[in-house]
Amino acid sequence: MKKPILSGLLLFCIFAENFSVIAEQQESAYKTKECTRKGITRISHKREKILELARFRII
Repeated sequence: MKKPILSGLLLFCIFAENFSVIAEQQESAYKTKECTRKGITRISHKREKILELARFRII
């Protein structure tokens, strides 16, 4: 009678551990995506500033 309960508890612990690992991976992927998005935005802002400076110098 105790074996099914223990095996069920063991399976639950394994699934809970896997779920926490998956959640951590998704969170780090989201943070990486946000950092990349911020970096791209920063680069595009710098590019716009350079283009504005170039326009003023050409004109």
